[in-house]
Amino acid sequence: MRLPFLCLAALLLMPTHLSGQVSVFTVEDSMTRRIKSGSCPLADSILGPASKAVLKADMYGFFRADSSYLLNSGPMKLRNEMPQELVIAAGTAGHDSIPTGYLTLFFPRKVMDADLQHAPPVALIVDDTVAIPLGLPIMPEIRGYAPSSVPVQVKLTTAAVRSLTRANKARVEFLRTRMFITRDNLTDMAATARVAICFRSGQGISRE
Repeated sequence: MRLPFLCLAALLLMPTHLSGQVSVFTVEDSMTRRIKSGSCPLADSILGPASKAVLKADMYGFFRADSSYLLNSGPMKLRNEMPQELVIAAGTAGHDSIPTGYLTLFFPRKVMDADLQHAPPVALIVDDTVAIPLGLPIMPEIRGYAPSSVPVQVKLTTAAVRSLTRANKARVEFLRTRMFITRDNLTDMAATARVAICFRSGQGISRE
């Protein structure tokens, strides 16, 4: 099972103007419900057919009858790596067919000393060729001693989410620090975006 600290980070690091929408999501919701991947005609038409790896990927979260939902990429168990997540939630994902989302990565704690008023935007680099500016990150609020790595969150545009679903490799750059997104996490993120597209459109999710 994933660490409670990470799930709390994914929920509490949302911008304050979204806090009213995110407050209905509980840690129990985000940790205990495993959601199997799948696809639908709309996702296939936008992203192309899903690979076998994407169809076998895991995520967790919930869907509700009132159309609220929360999807976090990743399995329900820890891998031997620092957690990386794509978070897509109702009310924060925009109105396009491809949702926006929030990417959570663990950066060295030195990034917390950054002067964000004069810092360059975070950049998503996909397949060493496509560079997508993402704006400034959302830093965690940590009182007292900060661990060696801290969860940093950045909002992903629709273009960034689309690029991640097709990426063979990707990294995030901020203040001369490079954080590489693992292949397993890219697969999980592609699955999460695909399922979000299907649910938001009202199309059934096929597991084949």
